[in-house]
Amino acid sequence: MSTKKKVTKQPEPAPEPVAAPVEEKPASTESAEASEDPKKELTPGTIVPVRGRNVSGRNWKGPKERYGVINTTPSLKTSWDKKQAQREKMVQLRQRNAAIKEQADLARQQLAEKIKANKERRAKNEIKSAQYQVVKNTSKLRKMSRKQMQQFKKLADIAK
Repeated sequence: MSTKKKVTKQPEPAPEPVAAPVEEKPASTESAEASEDPKKELTPGTIVPVRGRNVSGRNWKGPKERYGVINTTPSLKTSWDKKQAQREKMVQLRQRNAAIKEQADLARQQLAEKIKANKERRAKNEIKSAQYQVVKNTSKLRKMSRKQMQQFKKLADIAK
């Protein structure tokens, strides 16, 4: 029987924390950044931990941030000036729409009047150009059947 030795992989030693380099910045930005968050300010003695490989091996998964830090949406409330400007725009838009609608109504009325005038003119011209015969003996009308009577039109006295 041969004995095999188990070879175990020894974990790599963790890298030692390294002090972050301090960058010199103009005086105007130092006062603004120092007032924001004093915990994040780097001084020469600050130790920053170095992140190693993920245990899962999923290297695309980076460190997460809290939701409150990520969510930086602007305020949903609008200012009074913006509301007034929007109101003015709406008033102007309504006026413009009313003017357009009024023009369309006027055009529709004019078209309807034109069509009505054309119908009246055609009816008059049709009567003028019609051929007719004046019935002088009304006793003939009494002898006609009802269907024959329906074909006739009664007109006012027309002098050609």
